[in-house]
Amino acid sequence: MAQESEKTSFLKPRLGFGVVALMLLLAGLVMAYSASAITSISAGAANYSYLISQGEFAVAGLVLAVIVYRFIPFEFWKGQGAWIAWGVCVVLIVLTAAMGVSHGGATRWIVLGGRELQPSEFAKIGLAIMTCKLINDYDTGLISGKDLFIRMIILIGLPVGAIYVTQSDLGTAIICVVCLAAALYFTDKPIVILVTMVALGVLFVVLNASGDGYRSERMVYLDPWNDGKNGFGAGYQTIHSLFALADGGLFGVGLGNSREKFLYLPANNTDYVFAVVCEELGVFGALFIIALFAALFYFGLKIVQTCSTSFTRALSAGLTTMLVFQAFLNIGCAISLFPMTGKPLPFFSVGGSSMLGTMIILGFVMACSRQAELESPEAEYARRRENLRVTTHVDGDFDNYSAASDRSSRSNDYQRRDGAERSSRSSRNSYSGSSRSSSSRRGRR
Repeated sequence: MAQESEKTSFLKPRLGFGVVALMLLLAGLVMAYSASAITSISAGAANYSYLISQGEFAVAGLVLAVIVYRFIPFEFWKGQGAWIAWGVCVVLIVLTAAMGVSHGGATRWIVLGGRELQPSEFAKIGLAIMTCKLINDYDTGLISGKDLFIRMIILIGLPVGAIYVTQSDLGTAIICVVCLAAALYFTDKPIVILVTMVALGVLFVVLNASGDGYRSERMVYLDPWNDGKNGFGAGYQTIHSLFALADGGLFGVGLGNSREKFLYLPANNTDYVFAVVCEELGVFGALFIIALFAALFYFGLKIVQTCSTSFTRALSAGLTTMLVFQAFLNIGCAISLFPMTGKPLPFFSVGGSSMLGTMIILGFVMACSRQAELESPEAEYARRRENLRVTTHVDGDFDNYSAASDRSSRSNDYQRRDGAERSSRSSRNSYSGSSRSSSSRRGRR
């Protein structure tokens, strides 16, 4: 009974995490179709062309998630797997810098197999795995605190800096830092390290945004109508995103009835897809989507609590925080709380890289939960009980042995009863004979 209770304690957060993720995936596919229908038609394609592409990547992502969850030994990621993931990450960064495709002033895409992929969506996962390996090596005594600091700078800091410099991708750099902070926090590292990281990160973002270039123009989100071009300059996207929010009201204009997606709102199916969600589903629909992401974070942290090793705790905490933080970062940009960073909304934004990366993250978090169950003391006791063997000198199967034992027992009982009866009869005969002998002697006298 205790074993079943322990197993349920692992299955509940894993099941909840999977159900919420599935709900987000289905809602994302519906909204991706709605937001991209007009864009598809304007490009001369069918209105469902983006939905087909997004569905294909979703299926491929689910296959990868199942492979990560079920078929790759978890110990692999603590050793060679971490180095392989990190190596792929570095190769993708170099390829993007050497032969990347530019959109909107940023070179963040490469063409593979006739499709454009955004390598940073995969690179951040590789960096997260390496981060967790370093934390685990430190906790198990393989490296010292000094070695941890140096390797973090070389193996994590330099690739993140390369992403920022070569791809002009401040959003991914911030997400990687948040992932690192979560991994350190949930493995009980000194709070001084976390405070220092956050302070340096905020300082870096402020200095970066206050400089010259297109990033400083994004600060116009604070007053988009005063962009120097009467709202037709850098503030144009923000203004139309706010129009979409206002049109939606409490209950929305109805699924598929957005007006801003008729090419008024740029990037309406990628960076600003949440604005279309707010317009079509209203405040209540948008709050429901936000609640789903909050629930995903809740169940992800429940999985973290079940993990017993530094690696599984760091990886599940880091990847869960990474995924949900990116979602809220995109939502904050869409509703003009933050300047636009260009990061997609997981599950919702059209794009193969985002969908594949999201599914792989889900697979890793679920794998952490499964590994925690396998590493639990109850699982170890169960394995020992299964390996327990009882030996006996009796040949044949148990049924024959039992039958033979029963026959032998009945035979022994019969022999004991028969011997007792014979002994009793002998005693009575002996007593009778002695009585007759005594009577005869008295008669003769």
